[in-house]
Amino acid sequence: PKGGIIIIVPQHKFLWSKVDDHSYHKRRYSRKELKEKLLKTGFRVHYMTSFVTLLMPILVASRITNFLKKDCCPSKEFILPKTINSLFSYMLKLERIFIKRKISLPFGGSLLAIAYKEE
Repeated sequence: PKGGIIIIVPQHKFLWSKVDDHSYHKRRYSRKELKEKLLKTGFRVHYMTSFVTLLMPILVASRITNFLKKDCCPSKEFILPKTINSLFSYMLKLERIFIKRKISLPFGGSLLAIAYKEE
């Protein structure tokens, strides 16, 4: 009763790839699906947003490229040159500004939900 939850989940089923298997994901959610599951279990959604929005085109391109490769190695997706990693980190920091202001981003590779139970 009166408890809260913060959830971060992978978003968009069409992005499922070997990287999800490698990351031990069990599913990818849509915004609607996650909201329905929270409501069904008695939670009221306080805030929900997508994130990894600015990197979404790169994420989609990566998934397509890996899908076309027969010998895709999922762990290689996590190894980036320092400059690229810094650029991606900066882009995510920009998104954090929106999240701190409770602005809901319309799409992205991940989904954040903050919910609570009233009773």
